[in-house]
Amino acid sequence: GAIDAITIPLPLTGVDDNLTIAIYSATAFAHTVTLPSAKLASGQALKTTAALAAFAGAGIQLRAWNGTWQVVGSQGTVSYT
Repeated sequence: GAIDAITIPLPLTGVDDNLTIAIYSATAFAHTVTLPSAKLASGQALKTTAALAAFAGAGIQLRAWNGTWQVVGSQGTVSYT
């Protein structure tokens, strides 16, 4: 296995609102989820990247709202940049 650098598009305002996605790891690698711009709302300033913990079962749940991906849950430590 290896690190998976996932890139997801920004959700479309009014079209994708309330769409939910979940991304989980099945390996012991610190996978990353990257957006094309700082539209990841995690309870702090908007970010571009989420790095999952390097453990199987680490993950993140995202909900589309108003052109951003809102973090609605996570498993393990997630670092946002």
